[in-house]
Amino acid sequence: MGKLTTTIVDDTFNQKQSFQYKLFILAGVNSFLYLVTDQNKQVSLLKEYTFNKRTNTQLPGERIHAIFKDDGLLKLSYAEVKVAFLGSRQTFVPSRLYNPEQKGMYLEHVADLTATSQVEAHELSLLRAHNVFPIDRATHNYLKQMYPRAQFLHNTSALYNGFYQQAEHNSNSLFLNVREEFAQLFFFKSKELLFSNTFQFKSAKDLVYYVLLVYEQYKLDPKVQSIQVASDFAEGGDYHRQLHRYISHIQPVLPPEGFLFGEKVHKQLSNHLFFDVMSIGLC
Repeated sequence: MGKLTTTIVDDTFNQKQSFQYKLFILAGVNSFLYLVTDQNKQVSLLKEYTFNKRTNTQLPGERIHAIFKDDGLLKLSYAEVKVAFLGSRQTFVPSRLYNPEQKGMYLEHVADLTATSQVEAHELSLLRAHNVFPIDRATHNYLKQMYPRAQFLHNTSALYNGFYQQAEHNSNSLFLNVREEFAQLFFFKSKELLFSNTFQFKSAKDLVYYVLLVYEQYKLDPKVQSIQVASDFAEGGDYHRQLHRYISHIQPVLPPEGFLFGEKVHKQLSNHLFFDVMSIGLC
């Protein structure tokens, strides 16, 4: 089973009132996070599980099943449930070209679909596009069984909505989300998305390489153009130190708009470290 690495609980959280709360889940390759908010979008509960990728031999569906078996809070009845999946395989398809009967076709050049894959799509009205992505069928079926009315999406949909809020109206905005060993980059020009991609990396130097590729592609000056960072990007950590050698201005993103934090949660929660799971609530 995964290791519980983070638990943040607000004093007002009452599991007997779960039918009034909203549940947001981020299912990663080697992690599982979930966030619970009340009707006013006040953060009530956050938990993070991680898996040892070197020793864990369970399939994705088996990992999640094991977490649900031991975590009774996930079995409660919630007013709303949204589940986002992390991975590098996804593509944005303009809505005018999207055909729901041909979802698999859009992934032919970005993913090797297998018999265990299920293709899903999530509409992004702001982008006027559909986000098409594959997920593990057993995982999807289990979560659908647990939450019949759940909405499923890719975490890049959540990140787009979160970053769009903070993109500048009349200038360039560059964002980086790091979760596990995935670097997710978004570049906006006057709130128009020009670039989005997810890279899998092994070291801080690899991360720097992918970030600087965006600077080079769009002729951005690393001494002038800032980058806003989110999730597994600790200030003063190895990623920060390596990136700061080339980029002068590195800033944490603000929490997504509308979320509220009680005093206890505010003291424990580093907002940018869980920006991705909070942004699910914007979808």
